[in-house]
Amino acid sequence: CTSNTCQPDEGCIFSPLPACNTIQTQLSNDIKQAGNMFDIKAIKNVEISGFQIHCDLEGENVSVHIFMKKGTWVTFDKTSSAWGEAIMVAPEVQCAGGGAVTRLPDLPSRVPVKSGETVAFYVTAESKDLIYSRGTKVGDVYSDDGNLQIL
Repeated sequence: CTSNTCQPDEGCIFSPLPACNTIQTQLSNDIKQAGNMFDIKAIKNVEISGFQIHCDLEGENVSVHIFMKKGTWVTFDKTSSAWGEAIMVAPEVQCAGGGAVTRLPDLPSRVPVKSGETVAFYVTAESKDLIYSRGTKVGDVYSDDGNLQIL
C-alpha cells in the first residue's frame, strides 16, 4: 500500500501502514512558498511511505526534496545541518495545479515512526509554488486519523 491510493480530490499527505490509511489535509491556499516544515506524532506504530503536495504550477515540472529528522522542526528551521541528507529527491514532478493533489514518487524506504514519537518533515521545491495552509498553533493537532497526528 502506497501514497498512490489517494484520489485526486483528496488532500492526502502520506499513508501510514499496516492499515493503509491516508491522513487528509485541506487544499487551501493561505501560503505559497518553496517549502514547508511540519511535525507528525505517531499514535500507533506507523510507516510513512509517501507524500503528496499542493503545487500551483499546473502542467509544469518542479524538483522536490523531502528531508526528515527525529523530534520537532521547531528551532531547526534555519539549521540545514539538522536535517541531513534528503530521504527523497524527485527531480521532475509534474504539478497538477492549484486545487489538485500532486502525487510524489513513493519514498525509496518507508520511514518507521513508533507510537509516541514525533518526527519532522521538510518538503521543499525549487520554486515558491508549494501551496499550504497556516494550520494551527505550533504543537497543536491539525489533523488526526487515530494512527498519527499532523501537528
